[in-house]
Amino acid sequence: MDIANATVDLSNPAQILSAIQYLQRRAVKSGCFTFYFTHLVPQPTDPLDVQQTCGMLVQAGEIVSHAGDMAHHGNAITNAAYALFSAASVNSSMTHYHEMTHGAVNGTGGMSGAVVAFWRGANNMHQRLGNMTARDDLEKLGLHIFGKSEMDRAKAEVARCA
Repeated sequence: MDIANATVDLSNPAQILSAIQYLQRRAVKSGCFTFYFTHLVPQPTDPLDVQQTCGMLVQAGEIVSHAGDMAHHGNAITNAAYALFSAASVNSSMTHYHEMTHGAVNGTGGMSGAVVAFWRGANNMHQRLGNMTARDDLEKLGLHIFGKSEMDRAKAEVARCA
């Protein structure tokens, strides 16, 4: 559906839903890239799933958000978490990680930690939640933000600790 060139009939619930779903699947940051994702349905209810998946994405987003000129990339990761999980889950994770990650990028190896946390969260999409599409879309986002060499390092670290 091409929302930019389409007229949505507001009396047609199916068209409204289609338009909303299209907009939910699309997030554009700074004109650099478009990230398409698949919303998890139903929402995970196991607190461990939320902690280990949503929490790691939020942690990565928070670290990258404090990296100066990369802040918009951190926002893209956080937006992906909002798209994939309930707002309440993301908000509680943000409260938990905000103080812990503030300033973590300045000389403490925080960015490497962000890449690893990001890949762990993305990888858990498939392993724990069974959502391969979301994991693959997050991997594309990670490659754009961090680059292939950083993502390869993160993948090796996650595999080593598995």
